[in-house]
Amino acid sequence: MRKIKYTFILYILLSFNLIYAAVPVYTENQKNIVVTAGQPQFVIQLKSNRTTGYSWVLRQYDVRFVKVIKHQYISPTSKLIGASGIELWLLELTAEGLTMSEETELYFAYMRPWEQKEPVRQLVFNVRCSV
Repeated sequence: MRKIKYTFILYILLSFNLIYAAVPVYTENQKNIVVTAGQPQFVIQLKSNRTTGYSWVLRQYDVRFVKVIKHQYISPTSKLIGASGIELWLLELTAEGLTMSEETELYFAYMRPWEQKEPVRQLVFNVRCSV
């Protein structure tokens, strides 16, 4: 089982075109992100089921401090109907972000983009630079 899990993670990283295997990955269980000048990039990975029409949207963040490099949906490897895939964001602290002395926040919403309703779920990630 572990071999399958690690193979799947490797597949995700390769399909996401990550050159550096050391890029830290954060999930909804790890909302405090610490970035260093030596490694300004990080990945946020969230479970998503696009067959329902819902997807994660990065609703609010400070563009002075954080730059979105890439956003990608990875389909589930399971053949089960309704199986969840994952959404990945490759993000990077900007030069100004690497000098910030406080935290900045990333606000994600799980919603159907065409609906004007409140999101089904919301997540907030705190990002800070450690010198």
